[in-house]
Amino acid sequence: MQFEFPSLDFPGRTALYVFEVAQRLGISERHVIDLIEEGKLRALNIAGQNLTDRRFYRIPAEAYRDYVQGAIV
Repeated sequence: MQFEFPSLDFPGRTALYVFEVAQRLGISERHVIDLIEEGKLRALNIAGQNLTDRRFYRIPAEAYRDYVQGAIV
């Protein structure tokens, strides 16, 4: 059984755009993409295998929450 929990940071949302995460964390979009590509922030590449090799990421709300919780010292 799978449960969906709403995001307290982004009410009513289950997936976030790179620019939203960047704004919330106070970092650049490039930095968010770097975190994704380094495996530090989970995301989905919704572009799939296209010819331009451009990636379109969506970050699950729970992945954002996990990242923030892991960054708290």
